[in-house]
Amino acid sequence: SQKTLRAAYFSIFHSHLSYAILAWGHAADGARVFRLQRGAVRVLAGLGFREDCREAFKRYGILTVPAKYILENLRFVKGNINTYRSHADEHSYETRLKNNIIPIYWRLKRCQSGPGYWAIKCFNVLPEAIRSMPDSLFERKIKNILLENSFYTVQEFLNHRFT
Repeated sequence: SQKTLRAAYFSIFHSHLSYAILAWGHAADGARVFRLQRGAVRVLAGLGFREDCREAFKRYGILTVPAKYILENLRFVKGNINTYRSHADEHSYETRLKNNIIPIYWRLKRCQSGPGYWAIKCFNVLPEAIRSMPDSLFERKIKNILLENSFYTVQEFLNHRFT
């Protein structure tokens, strides 16, 4: 049954997928893991080999690998928000981006693959109303946004227009 398949997916596949995703979520092999996840969701939804499964992710309430990575990054920033500096901490000017977190400077491009870079980048695209929510409400809101949109890449999330 669908219920049994969904339970099997979460117990076998999703638990392995979620383990230490902050460390490997933006690695090159993440695309291969995402391909495997889409295959598992196609089996769960009874879709063909080449059919689009974006709607199946939404219907079964499953976060894509990039969405799971984004969620964990945002949880990380929200949980450690006091360790970051914003533009408002640096100056007293009233600017549009005064509440954005100042990203850490990375001299090398390869250093921009970790959560220290992507977590801040993802957090800064969120509207102020979402950023200022209490932790439990923040997590629920972000998870709903990620489930509704089934982002296939982090770049899709960064380009998303929040309402």
